[in-house]
Amino acid sequence: MESDKHIIGNTIEAFNGFFAFSKEQFYEQYKEHLKPYVNLGQGLYAPKSQYKELVKAINDTSRSLAKFDKKRNSNKDIIWRALQNHEAQYTDSSDTIEALKHYDITAEEINAEYDKYIKYCVRNDLI
Repeated sequence: MESDKHIIGNTIEAFNGFFAFSKEQFYEQYKEHLKPYVNLGQGLYAPKSQYKELVKAINDTSRSLAKFDKKRNSNKDIIWRALQNHEAQYTDSSDTIEALKHYDITAEEINAEYDKYIKYCVRNDLI
């Protein structure tokens, strides 16, 4: 089975999007005939003519992946995995809340688990 990142990557590629974190990376990947490009944030670029479709496709794909994940994992497991992935013990729950926006998990649910997660990290010397 493909990973979520690979599936999203294929979606981005299908709409001629790419990630670039420097001018050099941008110019290595852009295609002259698709100019101009739009910066969608977090290093993601897409042709202006396709960016709306790309954003919609990413959101649709993310919702489908979230739905599949929720069938296999509890909300608590999903939240804790995201808290760990975002190293929330060093920051706060805001990145996790944003990352789980397609999961229909509320900020209140995430923050309730965040409190438990922080206590776990303190007890286990993970901070």
